[in-house]
Amino acid sequence: MDIFSVAQEENVKVRSLKAVRVEGNIQIEKSISDIVRDLRKVEESINMIFTEESSELNKHSQSTGLENVLNEDIEWKFLFLKDIVKRLEYSRSIKANKIPAAEGNWGILKTSAISKGIFNPKENKEIINHEPINNHYEVRNEDLLFNRANSEEIIGASVLVRNTPPHLIISDKIWRVIFKAEYTNACYLYLVLNTPTIRAQLRSHAHGILSMRNITQHNFLNLYIPLPLITTQEALKEKFNKFWDVAFKYQQALPPSNNFLFLLLENLFEGKITMQWWNENSKGEV
Repeated sequence: MDIFSVAQEENVKVRSLKAVRVEGNIQIEKSISDIVRDLRKVEESINMIFTEESSELNKHSQSTGLENVLNEDIEWKFLFLKDIVKRLEYSRSIKANKIPAAEGNWGILKTSAISKGIFNPKENKEIINHEPINNHYEVRNEDLLFNRANSEEIIGASVLVRNTPPHLIISDKIWRVIFKAEYTNACYLYLVLNTPTIRAQLRSHAHGILSMRNITQHNFLNLYIPLPLITTQEALKEKFNKFWDVAFKYQQALPPSNNFLFLLLENLFEGKITMQWWNENSKGEV
């Protein structure tokens, strides 16, 4: 089963998912179906990269002429990340306590803050007072952060930052991806980088021991990804934001110990959203 299929073997249709109502009577299953349908097409185009024929046709960033991928007559290109990324930003190694930063104090992100595809600002360490702070590396909303060093399972994870508190900075093991806005947006890159095909490529290019693998800038920037027109990427961004807003509101109504949003994203990327999964993890109407 590919990552964005919705359990065809169980013959489950997205519209049959139980409605979870939030403000404005938005149905979470509709937002899921919208994003699943389009992201499945993105994954199909990614898979084409790794065939011998496609690689020959599309090297040197030539247009593939893939029609009917998201909409009719959309021109797709395959580009290296180095063609669309301006730079990768990261801080230096900073001495910090093991406890999270107190309110008003500076903290540095741990790699666990971005290891699950959802930004978790609570995963930080309080910076020791005498350490100088360069606030250029402070985390900002809409940042695309990438985990370059961690275990085999976690390495290559990325997040799109939302609702970050102040006074948090990135570490030397986390890259902030600065891209060329005329080519792409942070949301589209986040979705592409979290596809299993790309994650597998990242893992295969990592080096070091299993407990601490590393990805070099060279290997990261030489990833080959599909790129539709910027207008198509913006439409996909709008759909994902709607999906996120609905899912986040649902999460807010649950106990803090409930990891529904993480499970939802994990299963979305892995194509495991089924009626059984939904019934086991959702609680009807909010």
